[in-house]
Amino acid sequence: MKIFIDASGIVDKTTGVGQYSYRLISNLAKIDDKNQYSILLQNKLSPDHKIFNIKNSNFEFHTLDIPAIGIKRQINYKMKIKNNFEYDLYHCLNSNYPLCKMKNGVVTIHDLKYIKYPEYFGKFYRFKKFYLNSIFKNAVKNSEKVISVSNNTKKDILNYYGSVNENKIDVIYEASNLEFKDREVDLNNKYGVEKPYFLFVGEHRPHKNIIGLLKSFDRFRKISQRDDYHLVITGKTHRSFVEDIKNLGLRKNVIFTGFVDEKDLPVLYREAFCFVLISLYEGFGLPILEAMQAEIPVITSNISSMAELADEGAILVNPDDCGEVAEKMASLVEDNKLYEKYIRKAKERIKNFSWKKTAEQTLKVYKDVYSN
Repeated sequence: MKIFIDASGIVDKTTGVGQYSYRLISNLAKIDDKNQYSILLQNKLSPDHKIFNIKNSNFEFHTLDIPAIGIKRQINYKMKIKNNFEYDLYHCLNSNYPLCKMKNGVVTIHDLKYIKYPEYFGKFYRFKKFYLNSIFKNAVKNSEKVISVSNNTKKDILNYYGSVNENKIDVIYEASNLEFKDREVDLNNKYGVEKPYFLFVGEHRPHKNIIGLLKSFDRFRKISQRDDYHLVITGKTHRSFVEDIKNLGLRKNVIFTGFVDEKDLPVLYREAFCFVLISLYEGFGLPILEAMQAEIPVITSNISSMAELADEGAILVNPDDCGEVAEKMASLVEDNKLYEKYIRKAKERIKNFSWKKTAEQTLKVYKDVYSN
């Protein structure tokens, strides 16, 4: 097969879609030396990006002026891309599937959070939802196969775009992106991190429920009467959190790291006491797997894809119940046997996920679509 993959979601700044795209392509390169691959990338991508370290003779990279989203993208597909690539199968690695007809098309849909919760968009959210809804409809309708990253996302697709045949959607999980190497980092000197600490890694968006996490941590401190524990949140201090931190009296206990170097992230996970992700919605929930790979206990929401990924490998909580979250945090501090139990459970659960498996299952989708 000649396989044409749109990886325009890969940018120099690390993103979820970018990580998925890089990991999938690099693992396809490890398992497949028979099929020919043409990889479409943005021309703004740095020539030093690690995607260019793939030197397989059956992989070609094409850098074009192709935004990951927007009208210009659709025009370029129609005018410059559709008829200029010879291919047997096409895979768009994000939901911005082209409006023009693509032969044997496959699309990966990561989540529908902005369709389910358009208020997360902020200003002009109704217009943005309308625009995104048209993109998802087009992707589901015009592709031959949809890859969903979780059963929860598959359920959302069927709920919102019910005309699609359930058999058209294949669930293929992602895996952890962390690369653990012998590396020492002075987290206190570089990021101001103080041990022991609970850790949150993720975007500062409403569905991440960071305000709920701050309130849960405050209750934990009161329940456990432990003032030596900290809450570490990656990224800058968002202005909307400043007043909450002040009102809760958490100034010296909550640490915002600012930007964390990708190479330092495994150390940040490994040195943590516990990872906490109590989002209100996740299409996948990759940090759960990263924390499990780091062999630390995980507390996460009992809803959405988080419960699906974690299964019995984590402590599941109601994300709206700060008291319950706080009690589970305290139980890990007070009960060492419970703490060790969830380390074992995390180590066992993470065995179910690997990028090699993701690549193998994706390649099977390619073969099925092409043969049909």
